[in-house]
Amino acid sequence: MSEYVITLSPQTHQTLAQLAQMTQQTIERIINELVAQPMLYIELRAGVQGGEPCIRGTRVPVWVLAAMHKQGDSAEDLLEAYPNLNAVQVYAALSYYYAHRAEIDAVIAVQNAHHRQFQGEDE
Repeated sequence: MSEYVITLSPQTHQTLAQLAQMTQQTIERIINELVAQPMLYIELRAGVQGGEPCIRGTRVPVWVLAAMHKQGDSAEDLLEAYPNLNAVQVYAALSYYYAHRAEIDAVIAVQNAHHRQFQGEDE
């Protein structure tokens, strides 16, 4: 099994510490559960964002968060950009991305090509 290193900001660490205390778990266990079961927070529904993986109960596609993350945005930046999401959802999306990296990177590439075409950059 691959091992990932996740660096948490003080704010995220504090949020996870509070969640750990409320659920009587360790931060490591919460993160491990997220990594092991991102599908609890990710869904694929026909007719929603073209059937692409989204945060469960929202229309926020995983590829959007992954693209922002690839450009250097932290989990805190993603939470700021999407205040309707919580840290668990964001980390689940990033976990899903790393578990399905080739698939999500392909979606990002297609979306970038569509954006360039729409902007007239491919003419």
